[in-house]
Amino acid sequence: WCALLRLAAYLVGTRDIALTLRKADPEAQWEACVDSSCINHVSGGSYGGFIIGFAGSGPFAWKCLVPSKLGDSSAAAELLMAVHAAKAIMGFRIFASELGHKQTAATPMGMDATAVLDGTRMIRVSREQRYLSARLAMLRTWVQDGVIALFKVHTSEMAADIMTKVLPEADFGRHRSTLLGTKPTDKAEYVGALQRAEANRDANKRNGPPP
Repeated sequence: WCALLRLAAYLVGTRDIALTLRKADPEAQWEACVDSSCINHVSGGSYGGFIIGFAGSGPFAWKCLVPSKLGDSSAAAELLMAVHAAKAIMGFRIFASELGHKQTAATPMGMDATAVLDGTRMIRVSREQRYLSARLAMLRTWVQDGVIALFKVHTSEMAADIMTKVLPEADFGRHRSTLLGTKPTDKAEYVGALQRAEANRDANKRNGPPP
């Protein structure tokens, strides 16, 4: 119940912050980023998430989930999430093509998992990753076919991080702005929003929830 009240207070305190979609250039390509944590869900699984959209605008697709398949390492969790993201990208590419907006270039997909990026560039599979060889082959094939283009994103700049773990205040505010397509949020603005949410929560404790 306390967690629910905190969520409601946060939503009320930040109601001026909204998803912002901006018109993209007709030739613009989508971008995507994907991230995963490692075994931080109560079930023993790993939270993961991905974001798809145009640069400078709020995303048109995003997802946070705990994949049913489990990995025994951070690299395995990142790989499983990358496959989920790539499948979503292919679906949207097919949908856009049917609407007459075919994506001609590969969709850039950023990751911070160096082990996965290196794995897609190698034909041989390491002993530790042999049970994930099929998924590595899937990513490798999609890269070769020009569906996706994988690139390295530093962990500090990974916007999908917001979907996988609890973040410090400044990082949460910065990634939230990227996710929503709003202007960059500095720490003072974010702390102010939290303070408004806390004030609303305290008022509800004293006076009861609004009717």
